[in-house]
Amino acid sequence: MTDFETGTIKSVKDKLPNILHKGCLFHFSQAVWRQIQSKGLTTKYKEDEFFRLNVKQLIAL
Repeated sequence: MTDFETGTIKSVKDKLPNILHKGCLFHFSQAVWRQIQSKGLTTKYKEDEFFRLNVKQLIAL
């Protein structure tokens, strides 16, 4: 189990190709939040209840 850093995932897959990679919900949520911030959607997330709900539903999948 790792976070969702692509470098870490690639390294694990290179060294252990037959292992199933799993990430944790906390780190996935952080990765989604970082993407929201990097795309300039922080204000939309804070002000748009429907958008915020959709993000939370995405994380819950």
